[in-house]
Amino acid sequence: MNRKTTAALAIVAIALFAWITMFERHTLSSGEVEGRRARLVERFVRARVDRLELEREDHATVVLSYTRPDDGTVGDWRMLEPLETAADEDAVGALLGLLEWSDARRTLENVSAEDRERFGLDQPRITARLVMDGETLELEVGADEASGGGVYVTVDGGQTVAIAGRDVFEGLDHDAGHFRSKRLLERGVLTADRVTLTSSEGERILTKDGERWMVGGRLASQGAVDEILQTLTDLEAERFVEAATDTPTLDARASRPAGADEANAEEGTERVDVHLEVFGECPGHTSERVARMSVNGAGSGASGAGATVCVLASSLEPLQRDAEALQEMRPITLSDLELESLSLSRDGSTLDVSRDDDGGWQYRWGGAISGVTGAVDEQALSDWLRDLRRARATSIRAQGPSALAAYGLSPPVATLVIEATGERREELQVGALTTEGLFVRRGDEPAVLVLPASAAELLTPSPARLRPRQLTDAEEPDVKALSIQRGATTERFERDAADWRIVAPLEAPADRSAVREALRKLASLRALRFAADAPSPEHGLDSPRFVIRMRIEREGSEARDVTLRIGSDTEDGAFARLEGEPGIFVVSPALVDSLQGPLVSRDLLATPSYELEGITIETDARTLALRQDGGRFVTDDGPADEERTSDLTQAISRFRARDATAYGPPAPADGLTPPRARIRVQRAEGADPPVSYEILVGAPDGEGMVHVRRADLAVGLRVEEAVIDAVLAYEP
Repeated sequence: MNRKTTAALAIVAIALFAWITMFERHTLSSGEVEGRRARLVERFVRARVDRLELEREDHATVVLSYTRPDDGTVGDWRMLEPLETAADEDAVGALLGLLEWSDARRTLENVSAEDRERFGLDQPRITARLVMDGETLELEVGADEASGGGVYVTVDGGQTVAIAGRDVFEGLDHDAGHFRSKRLLERGVLTADRVTLTSSEGERILTKDGERWMVGGRLASQGAVDEILQTLTDLEAERFVEAATDTPTLDARASRPAGADEANAEEGTERVDVHLEVFGECPGHTSERVARMSVNGAGSGASGAGATVCVLASSLEPLQRDAEALQEMRPITLSDLELESLSLSRDGSTLDVSRDDDGGWQYRWGGAISGVTGAVDEQALSDWLRDLRRARATSIRAQGPSALAAYGLSPPVATLVIEATGERREELQVGALTTEGLFVRRGDEPAVLVLPASAAELLTPSPARLRPRQLTDAEEPDVKALSIQRGATTERFERDAADWRIVAPLEAPADRSAVREALRKLASLRALRFAADAPSPEHGLDSPRFVIRMRIEREGSEARDVTLRIGSDTEDGAFARLEGEPGIFVVSPALVDSLQGPLVSRDLLATPSYELEGITIETDARTLALRQDGGRFVTDDGPADEERTSDLTQAISRFRARDATAYGPPAPADGLTPPRARIRVQRAEGADPPVSYEILVGAPDGEGMVHVRRADLAVGLRVEEAVIDAVLAYEP
């Protein structure tokens, strides 16, 4: 064999391989065919279907075509007959899925002409033609099977007949309305710059002025406008009906600039005008309304354009709001991300907020010549702007410039100016505060907003609300000294190795978890918010509930003495102030709770069982003494019951107070002068601590607790009543 022959055969082989490859790409493999033996349509590849024709026995025909982009992206289905429009992707997908997965329940071979006639296949009720890569597959559906549970189907012209589920017939038995897209607009109106709504509420005209929407000369709610445009864009038909003849109850028009492709497709088209008409109830469907959508006065190729349809009445609600509901009720609308700077002026004092060189925020507060500057807490700034946006108007008064003086707006009491990205600017003029609320005006808008009275505080220039909220930045081990003053009593602590001890007003172990809990909050003190620049009587700081003094020694930093005063409660915590620092702030209720009551150890009354040498229980009725003798407890009358005595010693070993009440002598209500019982505990030699003590038992507090204290420690404790009762009821 010479070279030319070899080369020629190689070329033929390559060409044959390429042809086989291309062919196999568009056909089922033998394994795939074997896997579809039980399917109604064996040679079906859903992803390769390019065209679908449905012909019913009434000769109504639906033709659907799939456009497959050259770039490999997902294409779309369109209806070509009986009208050209977009197809409903879900409806087409459901049909293809049905044909792909339907099974042949039974197959009849070598079917005669008489059988085909008997099966209704000589005049099929439905004929479906599927085109896959140029190959046409025809499926015919005949009569119902005798049992009524299936239908006769053939895919090879009647030579072989299969019995398939009735759902095959039901999935194919649909008119064009089922397969056409339910969207009334193929391209939406989200870029519209004019909307007109006409109904029984009258006419509402919304126009776009730069970045803002206006209605009747007033600022419109961007959220309401967005809902209107989204409603028109997304409106879908529930069903297609005959043309409406009555008068519309709602007329909605939206106009937008044409896209480049739209303008090029139709020369001279610079704008797209969408017109929606809504009529009465759909016959037989009270929750739906008859509607008709047109684009530039006619259909535009979208399924619903120019068609009369039924739509859900609930989907039309954004189009039916009156003019007042369309107005913007927020005093400011700019988002945090748009903010460039702001300035709030009142009574000759101005608060300016702007970016610093590092990209953070700083404030300047004061008069025209002098002022103070400081860092701005970004979260505090965000909270302030959020609260301003939430201070929505309760009503809007239509007023011209001549009537502004009546509202304290000529001249205004205060002015807020916000500069934003894109040269956007918002101005808010603040007027009088009355029993009705706070009167404000947005720029030169011919209307006065009535805000809640609480908004007045938000529109008063004060740097307090902007100050950094992190007031101390340390950890619990960094605190080397601590004292807590409650009224006339000061509780002073010192570190003892890793633990804390109380050294005044008495010496006793401190409650480790309680002290550390308080110190965690104090060492890393954070204000919930700043409330004022200077104290006032309402803050309760002249006679504070707590005065906390700490010494913080942090590696790499100078030692710092911190004094914190906590005063009256407020709605979200308690007012507080750091000595030597400006501003009144609010601390959390959790911090206040952690400082309540003496922080002595809750285990002052407990002694482990193995350290008990003797127990004496004394009440008005009896005195019972127990003592250790040879490893067991005995009384003067002999050995005590071991099981009951074990319960008693276990109770004393778990004698833990729920909390501490106060230092100093007991109050009369505590029932400790005199006590109703005494429990004396004698510790064994070598016990730690080596202290024998007496527990004084007082009165119940009505909350399941009993007032108790150690006779040698001037601090009140509370123990669960059930624990005390079990000890006092002990019988040897």
